[in-house]
Amino acid sequence: MKRVMLFVMLVVVMVLSAGCGASTPAPAPQAPATQAPAPTVAAAQPTAAPTQAPAPTAAAAQPTAVPQPTAAPTQALEPTTAPPTAVATATNAPMPDSMLKLVGTTWQWAKSTDSSGKETKVNQPDKYTLQFFSADGKVAVKADCNTASGSFTADGHNLTFSLGPLTLAACPAGSLSDQFIKELGEAQSYLFDGDNLIVDWKLDSGSMRFAKAGSAASAPTATAKPRVVPTMAAKPATTLDFIADLVGCRLAPTKEKPGGIVLLFRFEPKGAAGPYRYFDVDAGKEVTVLYERPASLGSGVIVTWAVQSADGQRREKKSDYAASLFAKFGCQ
Repeated sequence: MKRVMLFVMLVVVMVLSAGCGASTPAPAPQAPATQAPAPTVAAAQPTAAPTQAPAPTAAAAQPTAVPQPTAAPTQALEPTTAPPTAVATATNAPMPDSMLKLVGTTWQWAKSTDSSGKETKVNQPDKYTLQFFSADGKVAVKADCNTASGSFTADGHNLTFSLGPLTLAACPAGSLSDQFIKELGEAQSYLFDGDNLIVDWKLDSGSMRFAKAGSAASAPTATAKPRVVPTMAAKPATTLDFIADLVGCRLAPTKEKPGGIVLLFRFEPKGAAGPYRYFDVDAGKEVTVLYERPASLGSGVIVTWAVQSADGQRREKKSDYAASLFAKFGCQ
């Protein structure tokens, strides 16, 4: 009986062993592992998507077209350069012929005529003069024994004056000083009648006629000397005093003197009765109350002046005029 049981147990063991031996060929599960390449292919597919990234790269290349807007600023330079060219043309425009005739001349008042036909004839035109300076728009006025300076505006044939204070010397009886200044204040336009200057008043109320001075230095001198008592000898001044003020400057270049200028001086005596005589002592000549003297651009001048009153008082002064003053009147 025991032998039978042992035999059964042996058979069972052998069966179990055979069962375990049959399960050892477990390599069968490796078949699914061999399918792993499929995921590998699937992983490869995503990698294909990144390869499409060059498309954004092409989009990024589009901004390189941005330089086109830079062409717009380049075109903006055209209007910028055009205006200066126009300004330069206007600045270099030639002076009108009417202005050329107006300046550079001493104009002497000959007569005035109002709208009713009434005339005022001037017996001594050299005592009533105008001088225009184109460089700075200044005007110098001589009204008998008084003087004034100011500015003028000439636009086309329109003409107006803006005068400063008039000196307050007591002119002799019959002087037209006040009338002359008043009529200049009525000026509205001008024209030329041959060599004569016609200044028309506002509202067609009348006009003034001026003639060119024959000699700005000699004509007034000839009339000034008889006004001083011939027998009155000059004597040192006790009350007489004066200033010789620089009131104008104009450019007057020549071939020999490229930096030539002409200075305009005005005498203002006080402390003694007129009429007066004025002298440029250094030049050795008698001059007028408004006197032009040649000089050089950039060089100051020192001048010895003299003034003599009706009672014979004579005072001399040396005046120094720095070159920096000339620029004030347009000489620079």
